[in-house]
Amino acid sequence: MIELHAMPTPNSWRVSIALEEMELPYEYQRVDISAGEQFSSEFRKINPLSKIPAIIDRDPIGGGEPITVFESGAILLYLAEKTGRFLPKEVRGRFEALEWLMWDLSAFGPYLGMCHAFNGGATPNVGSADGEEVARPVGKEAAAFFGVKSRDLYAVLEARLEGREHLCGDYSIVDMSVWPHVPPHRLYTVEDLASYPNVKRWYEALRARPALRRGFDIDPEVLAGLPAEFRRGFRDEEVGPA
Repeated sequence: MIELHAMPTPNSWRVSIALEEMELPYEYQRVDISAGEQFSSEFRKINPLSKIPAIIDRDPIGGGEPITVFESGAILLYLAEKTGRFLPKEVRGRFEALEWLMWDLSAFGPYLGMCHAFNGGATPNVGSADGEEVARPVGKEAAAFFGVKSRDLYAVLEARLEGREHLCGDYSIVDMSVWPHVPPHRLYTVEDLASYPNVKRWYEALRARPALRRGFDIDPEVLAGLPAEFRRGFRDEEVGPA
């Protein structure tokens, strides 16, 4: 059994979707980052970086003591190795997939997150390990910069998906990693996916996968309780104009 310590965010959805797609039994344990639970001494034993998601695999590869894995990309690679699924085995295909996974982890996801933060975010302040509240960054120039970068990165994704059903050959952990950034596209100043028809086609095709839907819906109670603007951003019933 795998314990998933998470909360609905794009980073956590990567992992919950992978667990569902790989048909691995798991137990979801909410870590309420809005209440600062990621800074608790108990959670920091699981992830000293105080970030979600993290997993504890009590039936790890090779047996033995439970394995703890944090950082969503590392978790995806661990699960792919554990199951032998959703990551190409031959060298060319594997490294093509790793290239695009690293693009998502180092560019696409982080820039979109900064765009959200500089354009208002969901909360005015963020916590720190010592309990102090730190104001979110503000600034019109920064907000505009990250808005442009977000749309540029969506354009990269659009170009990559031209003539492709999936990002790298067959459906893989790369698709699982990138897909969660599309439901909240409005939070990244991407108001209408009509400008990105390949992204919209790919997004809608993957959304039809039952396992992906289950992974996305891991905690409906949290989604329902988000502030209106944030909830609007994460709504994925339609992807056109608001």
